[in-house]
Amino acid sequence: YAPEALTRESLKAYIIAKNNLEVRKWLEIQKKREGALDEMGIRPNKDVWVNVPAGEEIPWLVEQIEPDTQYLLVGEEHGFREIQNAVGDLLVSLRRQMPEREIILFTEFWPEGLSTLEDDFYDENFVLTPAYIKQVRRGSQYTKLISSREELKELPIVGLEPSFVAEPGSSGRFVEKYNMSIEKFEKTGLWATLEGVRLRNRAWLQTIRTYRQKYPNALFVVYAGSGHLSYDMPYSLGIALSEKGKTFVTEFAYSAGDRFLDLCPVVHCKNEDMARLVGYDVRIRMRDE
Repeated sequence: YAPEALTRESLKAYIIAKNNLEVRKWLEIQKKREGALDEMGIRPNKDVWVNVPAGEEIPWLVEQIEPDTQYLLVGEEHGFREIQNAVGDLLVSLRRQMPEREIILFTEFWPEGLSTLEDDFYDENFVLTPAYIKQVRRGSQYTKLISSREELKELPIVGLEPSFVAEPGSSGRFVEKYNMSIEKFEKTGLWATLEGVRLRNRAWLQTIRTYRQKYPNALFVVYAGSGHLSYDMPYSLGIALSEKGKTFVTEFAYSAGDRFLDLCPVVHCKNEDMARLVGYDVRIRMRDE
């Protein structure tokens, strides 16, 4: 099935119909997950909270990532510059912690087919060229994660978002194909719904697998919205990639959003069973300055 082969109206009808079939199943799965957490008797103040001093979250986080990790999945709550800065700091800390390790960044925020491994988008001073920056989705906010940090100038980057979600506009800038505003669901929420996420994750996974064949020993850092990566989300990349190699899922959130972050800004699930139920290995809530 190729989404790009359908008309806009046919694609909308298909996604809505598929969501109607799937949503009840996932609600039941979510209910069972909550019940399993209750049965485990997880006590937040003892089992998952971590007392990390303010400002030390990133160095602490990097220490939790084992050297033989193959996939580091970095999920974000969209729309917060503080989170984007934290992700940039994480990449710098990883580079320092693993100076000899090949690290490749894969991201939702660049289009599929755009890759610094395949194309030359830097000038002689390792500055991203204007032609490259023009193609980066959502303006320069994600570009600055890399271009503003000297230690990341040579970090390879690979785009993940497939052409059926977004396409180059007539100006050459990468733009969203569909209006994603919540107010206009018939054009929007499509790619954030169960079936929309499944189709996107399937395409992302194919890109990642293709590059894994070329770079078998590299650490792949996958940076995207948490809804794509968390172990407990539908069609989770965290689950899919964990079947291919050692995987670590970390999330950055601005709002609390779960039973564990409400009272503590750093949560660490110390065993695999707990991480799979809670959804991540480490989750960090951004603290107010």
